[in-house]
Amino acid sequence: MTIEKLKAKALDIEKYNFAYINCFVRAVSMEVERLLPGSSNYFISIYSFSRSFSNIKLNYDYRISKINGYNYNPDHKHELNLLDKILNDYFGLKLKSFPTNEKTSIIELITENVDNGKSTLVPVNPSVLPFCDYYKEKKWIHWLYCNGYDKIKELILVEDHVQFGMESTIYRPFRYTEEEIKKLHDSYNEVWSDVPSLNKCYSLDQFNNPRIFNDITFFKELEVLLEYYIKHHKEIFHIEEIALVEEDYDLIFSLKHLKTIYNNTFCDLLYRNFEEEEKIRDLQTLAINIKNKWDTLARNTKLAQLRKKVIDQNEINMETSLIKELEYDYFVSLLKISKEMGRNDLK
Repeated sequence: MTIEKLKAKALDIEKYNFAYINCFVRAVSMEVERLLPGSSNYFISIYSFSRSFSNIKLNYDYRISKINGYNYNPDHKHELNLLDKILNDYFGLKLKSFPTNEKTSIIELITENVDNGKSTLVPVNPSVLPFCDYYKEKKWIHWLYCNGYDKIKELILVEDHVQFGMESTIYRPFRYTEEEIKKLHDSYNEVWSDVPSLNKCYSLDQFNNPRIFNDITFFKELEVLLEYYIKHHKEIFHIEEIALVEEDYDLIFSLKHLKTIYNNTFCDLLYRNFEEEEKIRDLQTLAINIKNKWDTLARNTKLAQLRKKVIDQNEINMETSLIKELEYDYFVSLLKISKEMGRNDLK
């Protein structure tokens, strides 16, 4: 057999742009879906929820995000730690890194992984390719999802979006030559010399049975998280709240999408399993209201900062407390609906 390819499917998260979900988390989500069909939405909602509250799963240091745009590497250690904990705790999966500067070449690693039923996540700099929107314009960190090869034609088969334009969120089959893969990965290593993934690529290993594998198990685990949040809500650090303290107002706008992701997933699953649609609509409206209030607070403080006006910290603290109370109400309502649904048995 000269051609080997692992099947991959389009994900629901394709509707979100890269401000919502970066290309590293997308590639991880694709492999979660391939290994555990139907689980990518569970994974991305737990991830988004956990990242929104920086100490609910572990102490996640968001401040690496102050490095803007294409200089920001999505596999920084805090991201890896959070992703690995979620993968371990709920899906029986583990991120595994492979060195790409030893005897085994990047091509051999990809083909060996495919032969063993695993896709490979490879960091690259796509701006060295003529069809990339940013060709010779600016260097960019990107992650390829490599899930096949053609030995005769010396091709690596991937699921990617760059062929449709860098702003596209559609991942579909594409082919790179082996030389292009080497060039892309080598350029990444040359440009970013201090990244965790220097001379590395990743795969996912299954080491245990998943705790989340359907709607019933998802809501069961979600209830545990919600109960923890409700019990410890005064000690939970909202990532927007920390951004305000750090005077990093732009961060609130970039992180607000996490709420959209997990709320959309929660509500979609509730609609699928719960007959009282009015309660779900009320929940969704509350979530949108919360996100808008964080946005308004961030915008007002940013404008005051730009106009060099004095920012009233007491006013910020009061507004933050009000928003946190609304978030508390949101999760109390979500937990109540989930428990009602459980008593009635999920469909």
